[in-house]
Amino acid sequence: MKKIYLTLFAVLLFNAAIAQDLSTMAKQMTQVDSTGQLMVKVADDLKSGNYKDILSSFFQFASENLTGANKSIAFNGTLFALKAEANPELLKDYNFVNERFSRNFQFNFKIDLNADYGYHGFTGGFTYAIINDRDRKLANFMKNRDKFKELIASYEAINKTISDESTAYIKTIVTTPGITPDQIKTQLAAFQAGLDSLHRYHKTNKLPPAFIQQVLAKSGVTTAADATPLDLGVEMQHLYDVRKTAYANIDKGSLLTISTNGSADDKGTLNKGSAGLKFLKGDIFGRNNPGELDIRSNFTYADTVAASKPRSLLNSTLGFNFSILKAKDSQKSLMELKAYGEYNRVLKNLLPNEKKDTFLANMDLRIRISGDLWLPITVKYDVQTANFLGFLNVTYNFVSVTGNSSKAKSGS
Repeated sequence: MKKIYLTLFAVLLFNAAIAQDLSTMAKQMTQVDSTGQLMVKVADDLKSGNYKDILSSFFQFASENLTGANKSIAFNGTLFALKAEANPELLKDYNFVNERFSRNFQFNFKIDLNADYGYHGFTGGFTYAIINDRDRKLANFMKNRDKFKELIASYEAINKTISDESTAYIKTIVTTPGITPDQIKTQLAAFQAGLDSLHRYHKTNKLPPAFIQQVLAKSGVTTAADATPLDLGVEMQHLYDVRKTAYANIDKGSLLTISTNGSADDKGTLNKGSAGLKFLKGDIFGRNNPGELDIRSNFTYADTVAASKPRSLLNSTLGFNFSILKAKDSQKSLMELKAYGEYNRVLKNLLPNEKKDTFLANMDLRIRISGDLWLPITVKYDVQTANFLGFLNVTYNFVSVTGNSSKAKSGS
């Protein structure tokens, strides 16, 4: 009998894990956790890595061009993230929606390094989002969470009923007259596989029909049309789909930023300034092919040749970013591919043997190594000289520097 009780204990633990996951999804969907802060981080995780490289919701460390001659280590942080460090209450949704300016204002700092990783200068500036529909949708989504009360009720009903009926069903198996320990073990293993299939793939073909009907009857899950019980797997899929759709809508909006930066050399002399525009538009090809339009233009005024010969340059890119791999349940982007063309023009003071115009065909591959760590790899092809250039970058997005806002987010 020892094996029987060990198996029973394992199945009950598995069932408890399912119940906990359903409960967590419900909180993510409607922002009803005890601190009222979870949605901020969950929705931020669903933003593309391409988006975060332009405007970070909180903080970001980035190592750029690690394989090239001109390397850099960058730190970006929004005004909102700094304020949240001092007052974590800002992460709660009713405070979050009122921080529009600070959410869209980002400080940019960068240490420039030479080929031998020696200090070569410093760059500082800011980025501001003139248009940020994704941020607005997030705020509106959180503000109007009451619209999802019916969904949370369905989650809670199914969550409780699966837990209750699983316990009752397991007791029925264990107490069946004449059943052997091996038969109990086999049936419990099959039932566990059925619960796993329901949780991960929303399929009920591995669950006993009697169990499914009991769950449906007790949870009161019905169709809106004729009030007849739905298949449990269909209802589970519906709940997941509604959740995915709600989050996906956040990532369809436009982003338009302006930025300005100034650079000093290793002696502290200010020798370069730049101003730029960046524009993103999500879902450019429709829901079934959610490409992200990416347009960027940057003007640079540099005094690197001589005091009497300042240079001015224009850099522009146009392309599309695609999330080619997403997590099945959370819909987090795990791998992104951006194809884009690049045009560079020297507007003033061309150097000897330098081309006035340069055209490049580029590709960025971003791989999400962990929850907040990205590995962007850039390959550039010079159309005129047929030369390839490669760049390796690393970016790390995080919520808190001191840990204050992270603790508040989790409610600890």
